[in-house]
Amino acid sequence: ASVADEWDVRELATRVVEPSYVSFLSGLHMRGMSAQVPKETTIASTVSRRPFVLQGSRVRCVRLRRRMFFGYERVGRSIVGEPEKLIVDCLAFPAYSGGETANAMKSKLDAKKLVDYAIRGGSAAACSRLGYMMERNDMDFDRERLIAHSSKSYVRLDPIKSGARIKTWHLFAGDENHAD
Repeated sequence: ASVADEWDVRELATRVVEPSYVSFLSGLHMRGMSAQVPKETTIASTVSRRPFVLQGSRVRCVRLRRRMFFGYERVGRSIVGEPEKLIVDCLAFPAYSGGETANAMKSKLDAKKLVDYAIRGGSAAACSRLGYMMERNDMDFDRERLIAHSSKSYVRLDPIKSGARIKTWHLFAGDENHAD
């Protein structure tokens, strides 16, 4: 048996594409923030790479701007996003979250770090989505600071659904029960 047979696809993917870390639904699942088992391993990187297969599993590489490439750490032999960075990545790129961001927000998270990471990442849409979700989860956070960095035009909470207009966060939320 080769050494590669003993390695998990998530451990190998971050070695095949460098720099990178496991993120999105794959990262949420690894960290126990989602029970949903991803169909593919998704990694965040500063380089573009077409999806590829490792050990019979599909690996998708999502390219981030350099300013968004931070907030990861080694966990065992894997490199994975910190819990707060995984949330911010999922909010910036909801198509790769598996619809699990709202559930993952129920995990133990550092509210200040969430706000800091969202602002540092530079995605106004992610800031809008985060503010809305933090309010929905009754989290204590610097609301005014996050509003200052949120989107000035309306964005969708979920790219597939439209819904109620949330004026504070310039958001179309799929939940009609929370309109302003």
